[in-house]
Amino acid sequence: MPHATQTLTLPGSTDRFIVTARPDGAAAQGHQPLPEGMTTAHIVPALAGDVQPGDVVLGEFEAGPGIRTTVYLCTPYIADPHQLHQCPCDDCEECEEYAGLAYPEGYVCLRLSDTYESCVILSRAAPLAVVRHAVAAQFPPPADPEVDRFVIDGPGPLHGPYEGLRAPRTWGPWDKVSISQEVAEQLAQDLNADGAGSGLTAEWKADWLVISWTAYYQGMLSADRRYGAAGREVVEPDADGRYRIGRLWRWALHEEPSA
Repeated sequence: MPHATQTLTLPGSTDRFIVTARPDGAAAQGHQPLPEGMTTAHIVPALAGDVQPGDVVLGEFEAGPGIRTTVYLCTPYIADPHQLHQCPCDDCEECEEYAGLAYPEGYVCLRLSDTYESCVILSRAAPLAVVRHAVAAQFPPPADPEVDRFVIDGPGPLHGPYEGLRAPRTWGPWDKVSISQEVAEQLAQDLNADGAGSGLTAEWKADWLVISWTAYYQGMLSADRRYGAAGREVVEPDADGRYRIGRLWRWALHEEPSA
């Protein structure tokens, strides 16, 4: 349920920090849900340099001075502050970008890189919308896995969007996407609806999804069409009953059209 807008302050600052409702309905596309029970009413403003381990960062505030409204992150994160250049990540893109700073003490790494995201590095003076650890600990995180929405981006007809497990930060358009059996069934129907001219067909053999392609379609995947060859790929469900499909077309993350 939406909460009323709050106007908050920070000690030592004359700025006013406006906490609005998080995007809802169609506008919420891409925003991960908060843990059950956690709302924007639990937000307090805090400078990045004052964020403590376990605090949940929900967003930032617009540039000041004056009235500064919340800009929510699609994926909130749990803070794990480290001094710049002393975080144990494996030289992620964000750390490389900040490697040449003359005054690294003015910045803080609030979140370490992982499979999905680079490190989050911010000025210590940047105001953030956070839920303090003592409050956040009352709300367990959602049990459902995080998801993205993908579309088939060619060659051939475009289809989607299809819901799949969240793409890692190193993910590329030819990598595999993990989809449920229900989504795989819809994808197979979409491929077959194109007819033979598309070069791709799909059929089920028990719980195996068999995707076949023509020499012409394979040629569209290659720089030199002379090397096209017909073939097929059998996609078996993994231990979780999901289907990992890639390399047969370009995947792209689905972006909702602007209102």
